[in-house]
Amino acid sequence: MSLSQDLLQQAKHLLDLDPGKPRQANLRRSISTAYYSLFSLLVTASADFMVGAEDERQPLRNYMTRAFSHETMVEVCKGFAQSNPKENLKEALAGHAIPDDLVYVAKGFRDLQEARHGADYNFAHTFKKQDAAGLVRFAEAAHKKWQSVRKHNAARVFSWRCSCSTTARRPRQEHPEDALDIHKG
Repeated sequence: MSLSQDLLQQAKHLLDLDPGKPRQANLRRSISTAYYSLFSLLVTASADFMVGAEDERQPLRNYMTRAFSHETMVEVCKGFAQSNPKENLKEALAGHAIPDDLVYVAKGFRDLQEARHGADYNFAHTFKKQDAAGLVRFAEAAHKKWQSVRKHNAARVFSWRCSCSTTARRPRQEHPEDALDIHKG
C-alpha cells in the first residue's frame, strides 16, 4: 500500500479510536492526516510523471518530492478549482478543458489544507466527529477522482505547476551521520 493510502486509512482509524465521544486530539489528527494523504498522493503522482516511476529513478523522485511546497500547491489549486481558468492557465492547457474531477481534486486540496490549518492551529474550535468524518470522505473521494483524471493533459499541467517551487530542498537522510561526509563512497 502507498503512503497516501496508508495515511487515508490512518485518518479513518483515528475517527473510531474512542468509544463514545471522540477526543479532540484524534479528530484533529484525523483531519490533518486526511489532508496529508492527498498531499502525498499528488506529490508522488507528480514526481512519477516528471521523472518516471522506475525503481532506478527512486533517488531522483525522492529529491524531487522535497521541492513541492504546500503554499505553491494551494495556489495552483486555486487556479484549477474553477472550470473557467485565468488566461495564463488557459495558455498552459493549450485548449484542453479542466475536467470536473480535477476541479474536485483542486478544491479538495485547497479545502483540506484550510481544514488542516484549523485542526492544527485553532485551539478554540471544537470539532465534531461528523465534520471530521466528512473531511475524510472528501479526501477519499479526491483520491478516487485523481485516479480517474491523472493521465489527462490538464492533470499533467497541474502536476508540473505543483512542482514549480522556488526552492528545492535536499532529501532527508535515512542516516543523518551519512550527510556529514559527502565524499563517502
